[in-house]
Amino acid sequence: MKHCIIKSMGALVVIASLCSCRPNDTDQNDASPASERGQADAAALCTDSVSLTEHELINAILAVRSREWQMRSQGFDADADAYIEAFRQYIIDNNEQLAKELF
Repeated sequence: MKHCIIKSMGALVVIASLCSCRPNDTDQNDASPASERGQADAAALCTDSVSLTEHELINAILAVRSREWQMRSQGFDADADAYIEAFRQYIIDNNEQLAKELF
């Protein structure tokens, strides 16, 4: 359990790093914050997926679905849709093996 928490914290650090180091392209500026978060979460999962156990992978997906639910429960359905779509598309575009497992 302790190991899983440490990995989760590491994933959060990676996500924060990815968000802060993003280039300022005009295409990127058009993306919503929810889409950017979805891409960042997917990028972290793609990076970590090789070393994750099945249990840890399930926990990571549950965390993604939890974020989606939080957005929806606060009335931000469009943001939740953008988050999930960006997450899904990033994984499909960048990690074929993980995409096969998840989708």
